[in-house]
Amino acid sequence: MTTNGYVCGECGQRFAQPGYCAQDGQALQPSTDPLIGTEVGSYRLAKCIGIGGMGHVYMAVQPRIGSRVAVKVLSDQCARNPELLERFFAEARAVNLIRHENIVSVIDMAQLADGRPYIVMEFIEGQTLGAIVRRGAAPLGGVVRALGEVLSA
Repeated sequence: MTTNGYVCGECGQRFAQPGYCAQDGQALQPSTDPLIGTEVGSYRLAKCIGIGGMGHVYMAVQPRIGSRVAVKVLSDQCARNPELLERFFAEARAVNLIRHENIVSVIDMAQLADGRPYIVMEFIEGQTLGAIVRRGAAPLGGVVRALGEVLSA
């Protein structure tokens, strides 16, 4: 894959040469994803944090105030499928209606310049359930607490 320059994984600034970010001192990483480092609405996509069947999820930064959000971008292939497009919008509407402390909030929804839709959600640091399961056996108390949080949502 061809690199699209270098990007800071903290703030999403894009650079032509390797080195360190002038803003926050982080080592720059080569980027092959054309969206990383670009502005999406008022946010700059800093790094890809997940890839699913319908698209990519990015950690993004609001450059003026430094707040972080998650931005879910529908893949080009899915965006051309009317059923999947409606499912994407329905997911955003459903999440917005639920309002629960254990479910992320949807902040905004719009389209990229190429027409693909995206959802802006609150960003929460932590591990995925998959990462926790791969780590192996967990203390029973932790499992019960986590299961209770999932079920309460």
